[in-house]
Amino acid sequence: NIAIAIAKLVRNVQMTTIDVNREALEVARVNAVTHGVADRISFQEMSLFDPLVELLPQKYDVLVSNPPYVSANEWDHLAPEIVRFEPRTAITDSSDGYEFYRRIAQIGKNLLLKNGLILVEVGHGQATHVQESFEGAGIEGLSTVNDLQGIPRVVMGVCPYVSTSQS
Repeated sequence: NIAIAIAKLVRNVQMTTIDVNREALEVARVNAVTHGVADRISFQEMSLFDPLVELLPQKYDVLVSNPPYVSANEWDHLAPEIVRFEPRTAITDSSDGYEFYRRIAQIGKNLLLKNGLILVEVGHGQATHVQESFEGAGIEGLSTVNDLQGIPRVVMGVCPYVSTSQS
């Protein structure tokens, strides 16, 4: 949904979207066709943790992610409608809730052009920890965007450098 919304709002954008869930990608493809943006989105079935993700054939201006951010402990306390109907891998990293953020911080320099922008959705109470992880990876200009309840929900920053070699 994020890729489709961006493609609808930004006319000349070309995007690559990745997901490990084949069914989720198929739904996204259908939605992209429905909204007339399928020609501007490349759908890749892969994990963010796959080493090949760092070798995607191009660098990007912006990296946007709504990663699984619920910790394994929080999973057991989620509303039944989430646990029953949402794929577990879309909600939790089955760890501490920060695995994907650490990975994004690690690979950002390999995926982004110089001064590329990183935007990630975060769970309630996670913004400070995510900012610290990003800062430790050299991401600069960190800030947050609050949701309608005033809760920090997006962390963004700039990757001022690019990798000189692929990992």
